[in-house]
Amino acid sequence: MFSLLTDPALLLLLLQNLIYAGDTPRGTPVYINRQYMQAELKLVVGNIEPHQFMGFSGGVKSAAVGLTGKKTINQNHALMTHPDSRLGEYENNLARQDVEAIGKIIGIHFALNAILNEKKQIVKVVAGDPRAGGTSGKSRSQQYAGLYQLFRTRAGR
Repeated sequence: MFSLLTDPALLLLLLQNLIYAGDTPRGTPVYINRQYMQAELKLVVGNIEPHQFMGFSGGVKSAAVGLTGKKTINQNHALMTHPDSRLGEYENNLARQDVEAIGKIIGIHFALNAILNEKKQIVKVVAGDPRAGGTSGKSRSQQYAGLYQLFRTRAGR
């Protein structure tokens, strides 16, 4: 039997039933919903688009942030201050690397992600391994979002 977690009130209740699943290599404690961890099939559904400090949304991020506890989210989001935790940066992004590590700990089996254009219309769907979907989907997302080149600047210059 499968259950679909979509109701906000239900999600709030589920986030109060957390278990400790381990720590990421960066020391983020992973507290995740017990019901999710007991599921036979763990799939995430979302979209891939540029993200202000994760590089791109989608992939494991849906569950690694969406179903984890406050301590997990706060520790991971503290990495947003690193210079490589920025819009469009995927491979060297510390916040994203930490989210990917959370994804390994919580064992996501499958991801289904839509890529949207500037009008929020679905132009492509990527499915399968959460990591592979994220890496292949990000290049498509760049194309449709018009994110061709990013420049780093320093405040006050």
